[in-house]
Amino acid sequence: MTTTAPGRSAVQQVQDLLRALARVDGAGMDDAARVDLITAMEQLKGAAAAAQARVTVAFADSQLADTADGTLRERAQARRSVHAQVALARRVSPSLGDRYVGAARALVAEMPATMTLLTAGTIGEDAAVELVTATAATTVEVRRETDRRLAGPGGPAGQVSPRRLGQLGRAVVAELDAAGVVARNERAVASRRVTCRPAPDGMAYLTVLGPMHETVGAFAALKKHAATVMAGRDPAGELPQGRHDGAIMADTALRQLSGRRLGQVQPVAVQLVMTDRALTGIGNPDRSVMEPARMVGHGPVPAPTARAWLRQHAPTTTSSRAHDGPSTVPGTTQADGDADEATDVAQLAHVWVRRLFTEPTGRDLVALESTASLFPPKLVDYLVLRDDACRTPWCGAPIAHADHVNPRHAGGRSAAANGQGLCAHCNLTKEAPGWHHEVTATEVHHPHEGPHTVRITTPTGHTYHSSAPPLLGRNWHPPSQDLDQRPDWCDSDSGAPLDTDWAEIARIQYDLYGPWDRVA
Repeated sequence: MTTTAPGRSAVQQVQDLLRALARVDGAGMDDAARVDLITAMEQLKGAAAAAQARVTVAFADSQLADTADGTLRERAQARRSVHAQVALARRVSPSLGDRYVGAARALVAEMPATMTLLTAGTIGEDAAVELVTATAATTVEVRRETDRRLAGPGGPAGQVSPRRLGQLGRAVVAELDAAGVVARNERAVASRRVTCRPAPDGMAYLTVLGPMHETVGAFAALKKHAATVMAGRDPAGELPQGRHDGAIMADTALRQLSGRRLGQVQPVAVQLVMTDRALTGIGNPDRSVMEPARMVGHGPVPAPTARAWLRQHAPTTTSSRAHDGPSTVPGTTQADGDADEATDVAQLAHVWVRRLFTEPTGRDLVALESTASLFPPKLVDYLVLRDDACRTPWCGAPIAHADHVNPRHAGGRSAAANGQGLCAHCNLTKEAPGWHHEVTATEVHHPHEGPHTVRITTPTGHTYHSSAPPLLGRNWHPPSQDLDQRPDWCDSDSGAPLDTDWAEIARIQYDLYGPWDRVA
């Protein structure tokens, strides 16, 4: 990041402190002094958070002053711009930027006792934000009384965990504003949703947010079913098979949510990106067959795990028609009747494999371009696969919009070089006054320039750079010349796939999806 703002004494003082802290390592101290130093540093973090809150409010007030008499739309756009700038400055997502700006305003204007504890370093920022959140949907008077009770003299704020402090805050609010809490609970029903996020070791969290009585009831039903299976009394004949009750509950929930019968496998209907070398053992011999795949929007998957998923759903036997046809590799011509054959095999296999043409090193997808005013579907797919998540630094939200970096009305083309994936929030922020996005490296026509890069300039003149990740994720590396590995389904000597169905699947995906350069 660079800044055009003139140096100020406060900024220099903080930077001097950063340099001083870089030399602190606890050497030459006894253990009691080291513990004291750890405590002092924790206090320093709280004091820094308090100062950051005060500066945030001053910045927001200054930025919003010009739109105080503007229309509702102008004021909303200005607030969005301010929150986005704070998020970039704090290196967090825009949603967290919204939360931190709101918390800063509450602490500075409405919660003096909590702010005093934070300034002294008695509590940390997470505890302060918990108390702000607990009092968010009530009146200013109730918030101030809650602040006085919990963070004032004799209050428990400095002796309990952040989570416990939030619970205590909600309890006080429920006492002082019972009607407001009831109304809030009724409004919260509208926020029910299902979300999915990656977990370590090839797992993922599927989270259901719903009314408490319904969610607890569903959990109880899963627990009851697991107990029935563990006891061997399931009417459908499901057996434990070495699983614990938690695993049975998870299997049951996933099976019923996806509409599968007992024993039916889950079709692979996700965008799984991997090199042909990692999939089949053939392709660029300089690449490793252990190069991880990437599940679009969810992160890396070890190559053996990805192959196991695909093998689990691949056909063990196919019709004679599937083996009688020519085994043409993707990108070569085929007989007209082969498309129907490939479709039949695909339906049998329940495996969806998408061919992605890359430049020779395998780092990036090839370029696509269209003359249409909107990005055509295949070009949108390209941007989603290339960028993986919103391109705004530190955002990470799912891509919602295929955005023209240089706007269409300003002459921007519907091309991969001028495209980026953005979430809805960041796409709206980009249109606010004072924001400017510019492509500085296209990766397409000039590969030596590096990956597709966009320079973002904010209303205060600060600049941030956003580079598209490698196709296979941040763990990508150039081909290594000393790798001689074979995937677990290939012949150890020749490297040829032992199961010819994989060659069929390689043809299937080409027939079903077609070349990526057909974008019109």
